[in-house]
Amino acid sequence: MAHIESFEEFVRNKSRQRGNSLEEKRNFWIKSIESLSSRIKNYWLKPYKEIQIVENEIEISEPFLGTFKLKSLMISLGNERIIVKPISSNSIGGYGRVDVIGKSQTISLLLNNNGKWEYKIKTPFAEIRELDKQAFLGITRILMND
Repeated sequence: MAHIESFEEFVRNKSRQRGNSLEEKRNFWIKSIESLSSRIKNYWLKPYKEIQIVENEIEISEPFLGTFKLKSLMISLGNERIIVKPISSNSIGGYGRVDVIGKSQTISLLLNNNGKWEYKIKTPFAEIRELDKQAFLGITRILMND
């Protein structure tokens, strides 16, 4: 005869599952932000010595994931600057959102279900494209010229 778990066992098992999956989600989000920041600082913008990048620690508080610290980037060139700021691990259609903030507009980067960063082009059809070096340099240029 098969063992039927008690309600207490059911609650205990479900609570452990949730804790593990939430911890995994939190760790995945933190690693994804660290990886994006590293690509921006150490690969995409590194050749441009005129660009200054300052990391600032920010605190994110999210339902179920708790409160934790991440880094935002302030990228400056001449008198212009943009901020790359993690917003939330909860986003429609993906696993998180980072905003690239200029003076008068913001472009959102979305972490898709495959763990790749994408960005949305404002067109009548809201086109989404994969984020790579050329795309990020274009975003930087647009936001520093607005």
